[in-house]
Amino acid sequence: MQQQQGAMGMGPQGPSQPYNISECNAWQEYEFYTQDELHQVFMMEVSRNPETLAQQALDTEGLMNVMNNTPNISNYYVNWSREVFSIMIAKFGHSRDGFMQWPEFLELQEHLVHWFDNFMQYDVNRSGFIAGQELVVSIISTLFEQTAIDNTTVITLIKRFSKKTCLAFDGFVSVCVRLRAYTDVLCFFHKPPSCDRQSNHLCYDGPSIIQCTVCILPLPHY
Repeated sequence: MQQQQGAMGMGPQGPSQPYNISECNAWQEYEFYTQDELHQVFMMEVSRNPETLAQQALDTEGLMNVMNNTPNISNYYVNWSREVFSIMIAKFGHSRDGFMQWPEFLELQEHLVHWFDNFMQYDVNRSGFIAGQELVVSIISTLFEQTAIDNTTVITLIKRFSKKTCLAFDGFVSVCVRLRAYTDVLCFFHKPPSCDRQSNHLCYDGPSIIQCTVCILPLPHY
């Protein structure tokens, strides 16, 4: 395994270009004419449940309905499992109340489009799965662009998060969200005082922290 490949985010055509989430318009990728159309989809689902209507937010079931039953969105991805939506709300629902507000929903969509683009860079044969080194490099380049990854960490990732060393996109998202969330917690407590805690990049023994995180994460369901 080449450590620099994981650190730089190498795609099939060479190093991937830096990606700015704020420049991503998910509604355009989903072929809506305006962002308002995506907002209307969000609000229509919110209004179906008195509890979510009161919160002006989606719960897990509502998010699942939007993602799986809105043609513009469901045609873009795959059919998601309920477990993945619980993970999404836990990560992107910043209020930690089990609901997802519109800004959080939009942030999630922007990340999903970015992650899907990254995933497809490595799914060269368009099988819907990525495997082996491509799987690990894709995870690392998606989450930890500036972190050098050693062979032990690569092997740990493959063994822990693969079904015959393969992941479909929903499993990939599950791994990315959990790995990022858990690693953020470990990094917060282990970063040296001189390290910028607002940084998105690991700066304290990154590979060891990732290995610890991988060992405590549950396996994706297939």
